[in-house]
Amino acid sequence: MSENFALTIQNMKKKQLAMEIKKCNEITMKYGVTLSDTQIENLINKRSEDLQGIDFINEYLTRLLFENKFCNNFEKEKIIGILNSYCKDYKGLLINIFEPVLTNVIGLDLVEADIFELEMKSYEREVLLYTFKNMTIKEIEEELIKAANNVCNKLKIVNNFEVNYVKMTALNLLPRIEEGIKNNNLANIFLSYKIEEDKLEDIFVDNKSMDDERLRKLIDEIRVCRFTSDKITIIHNEVKSLEDLVEILNNCIWEDEVEELVNSLSKEEIEALKYYLNNKLNDNISNTGWEQKFIEVISNF
Repeated sequence: MSENFALTIQNMKKKQLAMEIKKCNEITMKYGVTLSDTQIENLINKRSEDLQGIDFINEYLTRLLFENKFCNNFEKEKIIGILNSYCKDYKGLLINIFEPVLTNVIGLDLVEADIFELEMKSYEREVLLYTFKNMTIKEIEEELIKAANNVCNKLKIVNNFEVNYVKMTALNLLPRIEEGIKNNNLANIFLSYKIEEDKLEDIFVDNKSMDDERLRKLIDEIRVCRFTSDKITIIHNEVKSLEDLVEILNNCIWEDEVEELVNSLSKEEIEALKYYLNNKLNDNISNTGWEQKFIEVISNF
C-alpha cells in the first residue's frame, strides 16, 4: 500500500469518525454539552496514532452511543445537576457525561437507594465510606461488580458488550475509592447537587473521624452524664462522623435513651443509622443494646 493511499484511507476514517461524533453531539446538546469542530478534530487526532481501521471506529462509536443510551434513562435536569457538581464549566469543556452519571448510579445501588434519583445525598456517601472502611479491596471490587450487575438488571441492559462496559467502568472507580478511603472523603467521587450541599447541616456527614484518644475521652465524658439530654447535647456538639456516632452509641446510649436521641436527629441521620444497622458486621456488637430499640422506635414513625 502506497504512503499516499494509506493517508487517504486514514483521512477517510477521520472524516467518518467526525461525522458520527457530530451525530452523538445532537444527543448531548440537551445537557448543554456540545463539541466544537476544533474539539472534535483534537479528539480524533489524539486517537489517530492508535487507529486500527474500521474496527476501532466501530468500537469507539459503539461505546459512545451506549453511553448516550444509558444517560437517556435519567431525567435531563438531574443529569445537569450532577454535571454542575462534576465541573462548573462543564458546558465549555470536553467531558464524558456517562462517567459521573454511572458513578452516582453505582453508589446509589451500593446503599440500596433509588438509582433514578441520581443525586447521592451526603449521608448516603457517609454510610458508603463507613462500609468501605470495613472491607478489603477485594471485597469492594466484588461489591462494585455486584452493583454493576444490579444496575444492568434495573435498566434492562442485556447486551454482553454493554454489560461488560458497565462493569469495566465501575471497576475503574476502585483506585479513586482507595484514595477516598485514605482521605476519609468520597465527595469528589459520588456527587451531590451543589445547591443542596450548601444547605446541609447534618451533624455526622462527610467529616473526619476523631483520633482514638479523643474519642475515648469523649466516651468517658458521655458515660458519666446523669441526664440523657446532656449526652445528646454533647453528641450534637462534638460528633461529626457516622463512625464516631456508632462507637458512642455502642458504649454510651442505653435502650431507654434511644427514643429521646432519635427525636433529636434529622431524617438523613436516621436513614444513615438505619442503613448501618441493615449492613453492619456481626462482630460489631454494642455494649448497650441500642440497635433493637432504635429499630422499634423508627418503625413507629
